[in-house]
Amino acid sequence: MTVSDLRLEVGSAFNYDAGLIDLTYNGSKLDDMCSLPNIGIQQGEEIVVGFCNTRLLEQVRAGTSLENCPKWATHDRNVVLVAVKRNAAELQFASSSLQDDREIVLEAVKQHGWFFNLASDQLKSDRNFVKECAALHFLAFKFASLSLRGDASLILDVIRLSPTSGHILAFATPAVTSSRETMLLVVRESGALLKYASPELRCDLGICDAAIKQTWFSILFAAPEVRSNKCFVLDAVSVHGEALRYADPLLRRDRRFVKTAIYRNSSGPGNLYLTELHDQLDLASCCLVC
Repeated sequence: MTVSDLRLEVGSAFNYDAGLIDLTYNGSKLDDMCSLPNIGIQQGEEIVVGFCNTRLLEQVRAGTSLENCPKWATHDRNVVLVAVKRNAAELQFASSSLQDDREIVLEAVKQHGWFFNLASDQLKSDRNFVKECAALHFLAFKFASLSLRGDASLILDVIRLSPTSGHILAFATPAVTSSRETMLLVVRESGALLKYASPELRCDLGICDAAIKQTWFSILFAAPEVRSNKCFVLDAVSVHGEALRYADPLLRRDRRFVKTAIYRNSSGPGNLYLTELHDQLDLASCCLVC
């Protein structure tokens, strides 16, 4: 069978003018005179069908949903791309072969990571593509394959590409969030990501120290026994006075800790929280904790 023969069959199947149909295989447009076996196309392989229809493109661009278009439109790459650029939700009506199209899926993810849910399983297992999508919107990582959600190296790559995408850890496997080596590297990139560490690691003084050195308020995500550890908290407030805000209540009323938070921080008098501590320093509520 030649490409021309196949074009006629497609036209007949979709009741469409065969002369307005483009056939593409592996990203290359097929020549009419080529024989399918000669160019390596075997039975069962997918060929992308393109239907040339300027009027329909205009309608889709104006707001017509693929759901209300002829069936062949959901197989037309140009039509689907226009629809998805207008509204990512249109990806749900695209043919399976176009839900496997990188450019089309990427356009959807640019609008919101949730739409990665509509991508093909093959794209959800594609390491490089998942990295690109997760860097655009962390929620895309929720729909990545299980093996990639357990890939510590991939997760670190995404966080380094886009620190705001660190929330992908919410969808990482326990093997990642309970790995001391991995989470130590993570909190050195963004201390606030301590919130996604396993309960055991949020009790780890080394992990918590690295997190607080990167982001002072990450002490908020440390385990209660860490926030009540006198030596640990004193070290933390010596560098970041505001860290005392999230320490154990007893330590927040300890005169020694309050003084350290105020006088060992250059931002002291100008900082609202530290100014409040300064004003309360001589109140009777400040008591010495042995």
